[in-house]
Amino acid sequence: MSAIPPDDPDLPMQKVSIEGEQPSPVNPPSGCTFHPRCTYADNDRCKSEVPEFREVSNGHFVSCHYAEKLSLKGALEHKTTADLEGAENNQQIDDMHKRRNKIVTNQKKQ
Repeated sequence: MSAIPPDDPDLPMQKVSIEGEQPSPVNPPSGCTFHPRCTYADNDRCKSEVPEFREVSNGHFVSCHYAEKLSLKGALEHKTTADLEGAENNQQIDDMHKRRNKIVTNQKKQ
């Protein structure tokens, strides 16, 4: 989620370094594919059990054993799914996408 530009086009994007090994698409690890590089992976369950792909809220899906226990910030950290429903909020989402596109355009020019 850190790859998504901030809502404010004047704010710089922060570079985030992901620790650990990138999973091989040819020979994926056992259990959760991302356990070798996940900060939240435990030593047993994540290495042995493939997490179920499930819906945790309206239109939001995860594939993590601990998704409900973690409190992670996402692209719209100040919004909830309920906040994003309805015609009025569709304009807010459109505005957010326009700001993001402006950031991307400005980055390409640099």
